[in-house]
Amino acid sequence: MYSKFVVCILFFIISNTTFCQDYSNLVINEIMVSNDSIITDEYGEFDDWIEIYNKGDQIINLEGLHLSDSYADLDKYTFPSIFLEPDSYVIVWADDGFSKGQGDMHADFRLASTGEELFFADQNLNIIDQVNWGQMEADIAFARVPNGIGDFVVQEHTFSANNSPQSNNIENSKLNKKLIMVIDIFGRNKYNKEGLFIEIFDDGSMIKKMNL
Repeated sequence: MYSKFVVCILFFIISNTTFCQDYSNLVINEIMVSNDSIITDEYGEFDDWIEIYNKGDQIINLEGLHLSDSYADLDKYTFPSIFLEPDSYVIVWADDGFSKGQGDMHADFRLASTGEELFFADQNLNIIDQVNWGQMEADIAFARVPNGIGDFVVQEHTFSANNSPQSNNIENSKLNKKLIMVIDIFGRNKYNKEGLFIEIFDDGSMIKKMNL
């Protein structure tokens, strides 16, 4: 009788771990609010993304936690059951994708490159972490440096990886270089950014892009 009671108590504790966990080691670690050509989701789409990081030493189940770009509606996105290992990352795509059937890791909101705020909340809508930003350039990340604990800085992305100081901050050359020419794939000057085109910068670098 006693052993059966202990088994029931253990089952109750295990099945309800999401309601008694310490979320203080979970942080919004990096975001990209205008992903034009950096990395695609599983559907081949360049979408905004949010990186959550577990900076602690315990596995944490994210089930029932929320992300939102609105303080008035904190549960716009709800995490499925995901056990996040210590020193590990998880990516949520902010692309209005969940309602389109793109899966549990797609939120039904987008991030504004003109500036707004992102909230990370627990099951009871208590704020775990939050970040706000102003105008952001395309293909540039906003990340915590040092990784997981520092203030947010503008830098090259470190998608699902440590926000290495070597990535540099706002003095990064990508932010300082200037666009000098836009051409098509045949090398002809292009006067609009439609279809497939190549941007050429004053440091000699080139970026191939496509706008539909």
